Amino acid sequence: MPLFMSGVQLNLTTLEEIERRLDAPVMESDRDRVRALIEDASAVVSAYAGFPDGWPIGRNVPKSIQIICRQVVLRCFNNPMGITSESMGDYSYRRSSNAVAGLQLTLDEKKQIDFAMNRSPVKSVHVGSGITWKDRAYWGGFTYAD
Repeated sequence: MPLFMSGVQLNLTTLEEIERRLDAPVMESDRDRVRALIEDASAVVSAYAGFPDGWPIGRNVPKSIQIICRQVVLRCFNNPMGITSESMGDYSYRRSSNAVAGLQLTLDEKKQIDFAMNRSPVKSVHVGSGITWKDRAYWGGFTYAD
């Protein structure tokens, strides 16, 4: 799939790729919205992948990254408010507390991006005890017999 540039940023999917995944072609009145969603989703996915200024030109885009970008665009296009339930008679509306709305990435999408970028799921965190050498000497200083 040829990726293309919009402004300065490399888009990670195309309008044609989005249309292939819909039941009908995108209406002319929605095309600008879909193009804007592609640019926005490309920026979000690129930033999470470690490229806050957009995907580097000439760098290979893994297929899984392209798929995630399309998922974000389609989710935003089809259900921008993240509605998980809706009724008609005596109107009811529900949105799950863990529903994803807008251009947010799901936890699974973040894990897939981490995997595609060869990031280890194991993290190392430095935890300081807050105890200085002076404290150690005061609390448990050894005394040596002469």
